[in-house]
Amino acid sequence: MTGPDPVAPVPLGIIIGSMNRGGTETHLLDLLPALKQHGFAPSIYLIGADGPLREVFRARGIPVLPDRLREPPAGLPRPIRRLMRLFGLLPGLWTWGIRHRRGLLHAYLSEAVILSALALWPMRRRLLLAQRGLFTYRANYGATITSLERWAFRQSLAVTTNSGQLVEMLVEDGVPRDKIVMIPNGLSPERMHPAGADRAAARARLDLADDALVLVKVANLHVYKGHEDVLDALALLRAGGELPPRTVMLFIGSDAAVKGVDRRNQIEQRARDLGIADVVRCLGERNDATFLMRAADIGVHASHEEGSSNAVIEMMAAGLPIVATDVGGTSEALAEGAAGCLVPPRAPAELAAALRTVIADPRLRATLGEAARQRAQTEYTLAQCVGRHARLYRDMLKA
Repeated sequence: MTGPDPVAPVPLGIIIGSMNRGGTETHLLDLLPALKQHGFAPSIYLIGADGPLREVFRARGIPVLPDRLREPPAGLPRPIRRLMRLFGLLPGLWTWGIRHRRGLLHAYLSEAVILSALALWPMRRRLLLAQRGLFTYRANYGATITSLERWAFRQSLAVTTNSGQLVEMLVEDGVPRDKIVMIPNGLSPERMHPAGADRAAARARLDLADDALVLVKVANLHVYKGHEDVLDALALLRAGGELPPRTVMLFIGSDAAVKGVDRRNQIEQRARDLGIADVVRCLGERNDATFLMRAADIGVHASHEEGSSNAVIEMMAAGLPIVATDVGGTSEALAEGAAGCLVPPRAPAELAAALRTVIADPRLRATLGEAARQRAQTEYTLAQCVGRHARLYRDMLKA
């Protein structure tokens, strides 16, 4: 990473909707402290769910406001409570935005994008927006909200994204190409090379036998992450006698209930119904996921939709051969299949076929794993990601 820029710190305000552990939040957790070394003074305004990352950001010198979110009365309908909470944030967001009039503001993900464009419209020439996923969530939006999001993109100074597919998606949505800036994700040295992480140490932490065949999938337990597809694929392999007897499938990711649904219980029940409960281990949310990946022989990524997955890049850095669905920026990360196996989403039979090939061929696993590791180390470093953000911000300030 290059040295600090010889200028006074520039205020950089980040608007985001969650302090829970997810791809965007993890990205910012690495990016923002590093930007301080380039002369920026980042802070965060939270408009959504509080969570454990608030204190982690603060420990890394990144202030998070407001100190406490005021929740509307619990008895009101959920949409009304959500609107009341958002409108209650406007005065504080406006005051906080004024403090950044000498710098820049950058809003991440749909809710923050729309609210920021509305509340901070007079500061729109200092407002950047970030789009890090597909527009599939718009199926739950009405035409008015979708139009507001499109309007927000047009008003902003620039729109950042993290994969070529998302660039094309934004262009099709009406965002001028010259306003879009693509910056791939980057892994911190700590996530690229976790201290003390090797196969033996990771397996000892999980009490895994040395001769077990271990697969790992890192993703919160949302339906669109495709956990059921993985279970169906494993069941097909077992039915064909092609699943080694000491196979373990590790699911790492938050199992917090979504809309009142206990996803962990759903997944474990599905595994029992398929006769593979002995294979599956749900580990929940872990802050040592990059360490635990070193216990695995194969990485699995089965999302139905994706922007650019940090988990895929982390598995690449761990040197894992990866079987992944061809969604979002995954094919870009895996060099169109040269550094991993790509299969269609929602296709357990094709997922099973790819896993069958990789399980049966140790030499192929070694070749794919090494190609993935080298690609992660050359294309997805934090230093590159931070440098590109710093240059973008400097260019926007000059403009």
